[in-house]
Amino acid sequence: MKSMISDYLKFVVGEEQIMLNLVKPDIKHKNQYLEMLDEWKGAGEQPQPWVLQEDCSDFNAMVQKFENLSKGIDVLNGFVLSTTYWAYDDESGKILGAVNIRHYLNDMLMKVWGNIGYGIRPSERRKGYATIILKLALECCKTLKMERVLLGCYKENIASVKTILKNGGVLENEVIEENSTKIVQRYWINIKMDTKEIPLYDEIINLAKTLNKPGMLPSTGIRRNSVYYSFITYINHTIAFFISEDFDAVVIFISRADKELINLKEKYGCISEYFILCEQYLFTLSKYILKNRNLSEVLLQILPDRYKI
Repeated sequence: MKSMISDYLKFVVGEEQIMLNLVKPDIKHKNQYLEMLDEWKGAGEQPQPWVLQEDCSDFNAMVQKFENLSKGIDVLNGFVLSTTYWAYDDESGKILGAVNIRHYLNDMLMKVWGNIGYGIRPSERRKGYATIILKLALECCKTLKMERVLLGCYKENIASVKTILKNGGVLENEVIEENSTKIVQRYWINIKMDTKEIPLYDEIINLAKTLNKPGMLPSTGIRRNSVYYSFITYINHTIAFFISEDFDAVVIFISRADKELINLKEKYGCISEYFILCEQYLFTLSKYILKNRNLSEVLLQILPDRYKI
């Protein structure tokens, strides 16, 4: 499978020139992947990011799971859509590490770890690869139309701090991780988008049209006694108020739709294409309003925190 960022750059590390790509998980890299995990195990470390801790006894199933997660299929409660890449060195034929990109943030990710997690195998650290991998990951974020990403790292991890700073990270604050009581630093990175990107307004309209295409709505969604009725109503209210440019009302109904979406996920595990697109729509709509409208303090408080990115 050809990498999304294939042939992106040649990097000079020390005196060695390498071709480093981010590749999607693939059965053809099974041996290299298992060899990398063995190294981590031999070093007595837990592989990072979390996707490297997945059960790989059925390798095909694991690869398919990663593919599904990138498409919003079988996303477990508490998780979000995410895309996983392996950092592959063409010259050595080795997998040097991995990166996991979360397409958006839920409350837990917003508090601490953010959009991107990455890790380098023990023998390849302190060679500049982490900086390269994060740089490539940010290019991937462009294709996902992510204009701003959050990263978290332990304050004591000086190497990670330097990696984030080299890629334009700006420290927002420090928080205490509940389980470890360690200090986690939260950094934002603004992503410079191509000028030819589809305007946000057009993207919102296109998403709104898609959400109301025949067959997209849940089959019982428009019945008043349906568990989906309130949510669908709130979504369509945001569309109507957006078109009429009543942005105060849009914010109010974004908040109501978000609460209902969280409730539906918790109670019914709603992860179909419709609900995934709705979440994308709400993020895009919020981004447009924050970028183009001056909201009052009251409305800013009403808008859910996870949309303020």
